[in-house]
Amino acid sequence: MVRRIAAILGVLTVLVAGLAAPAMAGAESSFVAEINAERAAAGLEPLEVYWDLVDDARAHSQVMMDGDDLHHNPNLGSVTTGWYSLGENVGVGPSVSSLHTAFMNSAGHRANILGEYNYVGVGVVVETDTKMWVTVVFMSGPEGLVTPPEPEPAPEPEPTPEPEPTPEPEPTPEPEPAPKPTPAPNPPAERTAPNPVAEVKRADPPPVSPVLQHVGLITIRPV
Repeated sequence: MVRRIAAILGVLTVLVAGLAAPAMAGAESSFVAEINAERAAAGLEPLEVYWDLVDDARAHSQVMMDGDDLHHNPNLGSVTTGWYSLGENVGVGPSVSSLHTAFMNSAGHRANILGEYNYVGVGVVVETDTKMWVTVVFMSGPEGLVTPPEPEPAPEPEPTPEPEPTPEPEPTPEPEPAPKPTPAPNPPAERTAPNPVAEVKRADPPPVSPVLQHVGLITIRPV
């Protein structure tokens, strides 16, 4: 049994636009990816997301949900300036895949998806877990309307920590010099008995004349 997912769709290819509103960014990105996959399969260039269109698509989806009324934006031509042609797909359904399948199965919606456009804006508002409103605005216009975001500056590399200095090895203590042997004290020299003092004998001089009587003679006798 083939289950068909009901989706209410609207299609319009004109020159008109809308306002801005909250949306489910993940679903919007998924719609853009599905659209560009279909274009790639058909050999067509991908569409660039133009934020002026996104703001208006979100606003129109919010209006449709608030009024519970699926309809085209009556002011599509004032979405932005400088466009050559505009197209719009609107729908309400349970999921991105079910709505995209319904769009591709409708000749008018498919023509917009594979049309000669170079910009797109998708606005999604989620009402419940099983109900979302979507507006897809297609636009052909001059190149260069989308400025690519500036790349974030690469983080500066963290400085490489300087290696801790290798501690110098402690110098090997020089071996203490071997103690020099203490010289044995010289044995005390034997004391030599002092030579006896020469005996001095007073010799009685022979009698001399009275003139020499007080002169003494010393006779030293070696030992």
